[in-house]
Amino acid sequence: MSKKLFTTAAILSFATMASAQDVGDFNAGAGLSILGPMVEGSYQVTPDLAVRGIAFGAISLTDTVDLDEYTVDGSITLNGGGLLMDYYPTNSGWRVSGGVVVTDFSLDGDFTGPENFVGNISLKNDIAPLVTTGYRHTFRNNMTVSGDLGVMVNGLVASSNNADPLVQDEIDSLNADLDQIPVVPFISIMVGYTF
Repeated sequence: MSKKLFTTAAILSFATMASAQDVGDFNAGAGLSILGPMVEGSYQVTPDLAVRGIAFGAISLTDTVDLDEYTVDGSITLNGGGLLMDYYPTNSGWRVSGGVVVTDFSLDGDFTGPENFVGNISLKNDIAPLVTTGYRHTFRNNMTVSGDLGVMVNGLVASSNNADPLVQDEIDSLNADLDQIPVVPFISIMVGYTF
């Protein structure tokens, strides 16, 4: 067998390891994402299309940090969910997904020192598109392992209630830098079960 023929056979064999999804299958899973812990549920509408709902985050943390002349009481909040359409173009486990997410993200700092003021970094939009590509493998016992890599089309914005022109200049400079990053990366890995 020629090297080219062997390589082609190996690729085809790997591609068919995960069979097409069955219409009517429901999959539930849990795992981790760059946006925190995540749960999901999907329904297979056709062999190559599924609808998937996700919920992530449930994070609320606080901490106090001493920074130069200031004491900063900081807090971070992250919660969200979304609805995606999964397309399996090769009749295997590889998928391309798109949809929208609703996200509540806020990084707040209460600064106490020579001046008292509040600083905040949050997402520009509460609702944003999410585009990913990923793979889901279903084992013989209906257990699944999946992962996704993509971007949320959204940006970050900084603000402060400090009226000092120098502080506002720093905020404007930070926002100019943040404007150069119009997307937020998205990575997830999940373990689930197909019913």
